[in-house]
Amino acid sequence: MTLSPQLIALGTYLAGEFDNQQQALAEPAWYVHLRLWKRPVPLFTEDSKRDAICYL
Repeated sequence: MTLSPQLIALGTYLAGEFDNQQQALAEPAWYVHLRLWKRPVPLFTEDSKRDAICYL
């Protein structure tokens, strides 16, 4: 099973970085500083029965 081009495009659009440092500094009692990276990673190789993308 191969992934459709639309699904691959969606994964590319969702990939990115998130950082809430300004929010955490403004209200430290409510927020902890987070830095999050989401990158598409091939989960299975071609010889596998399934293809998928895992986000780390």
